[in-house]
Amino acid sequence: MTDPRPAASERPATGDLLESPVIGDTPTPRRIPGLPLLVATVVATLALGTIGVLRASGSDDRGGSATTSTTVVTPAPAATPPAVDVRRMHNALHDIDARCRTADSGKARAELEGDADTVTAFARRYPDASFRVDDETGTTLSLLLVARQSLRDCAPTAAARVDRALPPEYRDQHSAAPS
Repeated sequence: MTDPRPAASERPATGDLLESPVIGDTPTPRRIPGLPLLVATVVATLALGTIGVLRASGSDDRGGSATTSTTVVTPAPAATPPAVDVRRMHNALHDIDARCRTADSGKARAELEGDADTVTAFARRYPDASFRVDDETGTTLSLLLVARQSLRDCAPTAAARVDRALPPEYRDQHSAAPS
């Protein structure tokens, strides 16, 4: 059987591209799978990062007009509270969870109020703290948000007190009114 392709000396030079096994096909360059998606992801990330930096620096002021932003910037944690205070706050969080399961009793509701007091006192004492709880890093802001959510259904008055301890931009709209 003879090879239907022309002899090597009669074939056109194709450089580094692989020669197609079918006569008359043009060689195609090899492409890296997923490269377009990778490039698009990198470009989008850079664009979003640039927009974020520009907004944070305030350079998007349009001719001196007042602009409003819904972006919430959280302060970087500045303090690490003593372990005894973190443990007390951590215990209060666990107590909230356990007591909310039995909040039907007046005693459990009173204890939930005390746990809310423990959490808000911790937040007042360490407003910008970072600490470890259950193998996770927590902040004062995350502590208040978790406590409010945990108390919302079983002890709404305690949840409202925790809500008032939050920075204004994190407060519930319905509980933002003074009480």
